[in-house]
Amino acid sequence: GSANKDGWVYVFRRGVISAGPVWKYQVAVGGPDPLQGQGSLVAPGFAHGLLYVAGGTTPEGEPGSVVALDPGTGAVRWKHTTPGYVFAGMPVLGEVLVVVSNAADSSKSWLELLEAQTGESLKRFELTGPTYGAPTVGQGLILVYPYSGQLRAFSIPAP
Repeated sequence: GSANKDGWVYVFRRGVISAGPVWKYQVAVGGPDPLQGQGSLVAPGFAHGLLYVAGGTTPEGEPGSVVALDPGTGAVRWKHTTPGYVFAGMPVLGEVLVVVSNAADSSKSWLELLEAQTGESLKRFELTGPTYGAPTVGQGLILVYPYSGQLRAFSIPAP
């Protein structure tokens, strides 16, 4: 899978990429500036038999979203609306999908922990300033480094 600034995620079959996409999904409205919530630069993630995609303003007008798709068909398994546009990669740790989204005015960002199979929100934390880099996970912690310059560490919730 590959995200694009045009707002679409394109999925190709390995070995026959030249045949074009097998399917595509519009995760966001297109535009030239992902830092304004347009399109998507988020590399899709794969875990638990699902392809996780995210981006900026949705075709429905939501500020951003994360969508779990069936990798073979593109069928939506679940969709979670985020409080801002998603710009950074989304690590999956066990049953937890870690998502950061940014406010349109760059005043803040949010770290959300989602249940990977259902998209249910487990926790949400507000951060000062935007966050452009993907969170790092390991040793029972989630590390986030927002533009404010304050490294934040959060405990990974128990299953």
